[in-house]
Amino acid sequence: MAASGLNQTLIGVFMMFGVSLGALAYQVLGIAGAFVFDIVGLTAAALLVRACRISADISLPNGPADWRSIRWSEIRSDFREGFHYIRNFPLLLSLVCGFLLFGLLNGGFAVLPMYTMKYKLAPEHYTFYSSMFAVFVGIGFLLGSLIGPALVNRFKPYRVILVTLLSTGILSSGLIAVDRPWLYLTLVLMIGIMLAPLNIAIGGWLPALVDPRQMGRVTSWNDPLLMLGQSVSLGLIALLYPRVLPLEVFYTALAIILLLVFIFYAFTLPRFERQLVPDAQNETALM
Repeated sequence: MAASGLNQTLIGVFMMFGVSLGALAYQVLGIAGAFVFDIVGLTAAALLVRACRISADISLPNGPADWRSIRWSEIRSDFREGFHYIRNFPLLLSLVCGFLLFGLLNGGFAVLPMYTMKYKLAPEHYTFYSSMFAVFVGIGFLLGSLIGPALVNRFKPYRVILVTLLSTGILSSGLIAVDRPWLYLTLVLMIGIMLAPLNIAIGGWLPALVDPRQMGRVTSWNDPLLMLGQSVSLGLIALLYPRVLPLEVFYTALAIILLLVFIFYAFTLPRFERQLVPDAQNETALM
């Protein structure tokens, strides 16, 4: 849980300062200079990661491997094995299925804030407020990452997930009727505060549920599901806005998605978590 909280803190810091640094690089260095700035930053990050000393049982839980031994058939086999592992673990299946709906949410929030500022709240200053959206979300993530580990340590993870999902859905519904940019950003700040504990609860719970040897095979399904949901969301927005549906309909859809995930998790996570406890007790007795 501590590692997941630290990860959310880093995400918050990145969102606060990343947009500002990107805008500054673009203004001072131009578009080509900004790309060079990105290349230098990514190269430095890669070298720093390469310099980390990580034990082999963590970095290579399934034993040594090299690029020449990696074949398409093995990749397909790992994906299939991860799918069967998830399917046979109801609690894990419920958590992973939620990533598809989270992808729909990510896709909506990727473009809707800019459209909202440009065509509704602040047409003359939409670039400024669009940048402030990332800053406010980052501040929210930073604040949420400070309280998230304490919440997860005090309450069961599924309770944190349910409360933060419901709160985020309610706050997102408030974006439908907002008519001032700073009020919009205030709600975004509160949404960020709720999302950080949600991510900490899910990110910290998964390693406790999954066999370390299967962790890579399980998490390899998370990003494809997220990207699928995000692509579907962005595609629908591109096709339907503004000729068919207004912005308010999309915000309503995002709030409904969050509430649907809340209802789905409310019916599945507590039941599967209760089933998991006796199984863990039986394994302990056998040992």
